Amino acid sequence: MLKKKYKILGDSFKQYIPLSKNTFAETKTNKITEKNIDELIKSFEKSRIEIFIYKGHKEDEEREAIGKVVSLEKDNEAIGLYAVIEWFDDSITEKKSFYPSIEMVGKKSYEDENFIYWENCEIKAVAAVEYPASRNVDLLCASAIISNEENINGEYMQKLKNVLEKLISEEKEIQKEARDEFVYLFRNDEEIQNIIIDMIVKKLKEDNSKDKSSNAYKQNLNNLDNGNKELNLSAITYGDWCNEYAESQNAVRCSSKSESSTFIKARKLFKAGLSKEEIMSIVRNDLVPIGVGGGEKINLSALSEENKYSEIAKLFK
Repeated sequence: MLKKKYKILGDSFKQYIPLSKNTFAETKTNKITEKNIDELIKSFEKSRIEIFIYKGHKEDEEREAIGKVVSLEKDNEAIGLYAVIEWFDDSITEKKSFYPSIEMVGKKSYEDENFIYWENCEIKAVAAVEYPASRNVDLLCASAIISNEENINGEYMQKLKNVLEKLISEEKEIQKEARDEFVYLFRNDEEIQNIIIDMIVKKLKEDNSKDKSSNAYKQNLNNLDNGNKELNLSAITYGDWCNEYAESQNAVRCSSKSESSTFIKARKLFKAGLSKEEIMSIVRNDLVPIGVGGGEKINLSALSEENKYSEIAKLFK
């Protein structure tokens, strides 16, 4: 059976209370503390029953377990909880996206204007849901698809291998063809974009030990291992790229939220060797240009009072 480690809880989570079949009310944010994380781990270790993974929160019907939690551990870099999950059923990977949503019990400690705080927390189960209730949790289905090469479709692996072999070719035409194929994979298989990047980096390192004929290729891998700035896309540079894209759409800039949500993907693509143009062609659908750009500057002092307001209004259309 497939086992893999996932982050299943961040430093907060939201609850949604059903009002009718298609209408939900959103609660305040529930704040998770370091103490809560310790309580959850302790409750798991003391529990006499296994903690299972289910598809969705289905309170009114019996649920079939698709996996179980093998162990829990705290996030050492931030408030959060990791779980090693053993999958019974790989069918979860057939969905576009499933995130972990922890089911727990506890005593409401107090609440302020922004948050609800808890104590005596105990984990009861984990549900695989379409929208994450907690920030920065792992994508279950994408991580599960390619966590073990034995579970990967053989035809797909051969296709990916062929693309990798072309990518390290010294013939520019072959490299260009491989890049086009690689971009196609990213555009048409969103569920496994991040996993493919990780696999490519690993594969290139393995190939490097077998073929040392390309000095440039070896240097790139060494740079990647050493965290060389040339292979590390900075947020400032990426912001400039996003601004250029926004200007091409006759906008002022891209929204900060869309920039930050695509930055990690762009940085991984950059480390995988893709060019600026290829990266932007992949992430641009998730960027949100805002404001109005272009056009000539307007000298308002040369206009009548009535025309000033008219010209200003045009800037906000």
